[in-house]
Amino acid sequence: MIDFTLFGCGISLSPLFVMRLTAILLIDKTGQAGVILLCSLFHELGHLIFMIILGFPPKSIALLPLSADIKMPEKLLPLKAELAIHMGGILTNFAVSSVFILAFFVWRNDTFLLFFAANLIIALFNLTPISGLDGGNFLFALLCAFAPTAADGVCRAISFFFGLGLFFSAVFLTLRFKNPALLLFCIYIGFMSVGFNLKK
Repeated sequence: MIDFTLFGCGISLSPLFVMRLTAILLIDKTGQAGVILLCSLFHELGHLIFMIILGFPPKSIALLPLSADIKMPEKLLPLKAELAIHMGGILTNFAVSSVFILAFFVWRNDTFLLFFAANLIIALFNLTPISGLDGGNFLFALLCAFAPTAADGVCRAISFFFGLGLFFSAVFLTLRFKNPALLLFCIYIGFMSVGFNLKK
């Protein structure tokens, strides 16, 4: 692991994480994966910005081969703050996509349109109620507050059916556009979801 500190937050970077990103970029010949990864960075920065603004900066961030582990400070988050943090990345992607679509109408550059579409897709994708994604985390936090005994079972069931649909969609798109990076991305989400469920 490569460890360093940034603005008082401990950062751990797994070499396998870098290798995974490199593999996706090498397999994808369209250049779309690079745009998606950059927009994903906007998304994660959105979470961090919300955490800092709300007064709950992370203790540490670990970028692992199949997931990112963000350790919250050891104090209880109010429900509204927790829900806002879960939505922070999605709201950031919507905001960034708005900037890029305005830039497209002004300068008529297709690159702006690509970034607009990527940010919009990432925002909508993360709204999906799958464990490990923001929509699933939001739903789990909400159910824990109002129906704690049913929260785990309901989230697992919803996550399974949406995850299954996402997997078959990724297979179809992979075959349709001959872009295996889409399938690798879906497999990655599946591992992340399983890891999330095992931690609970």
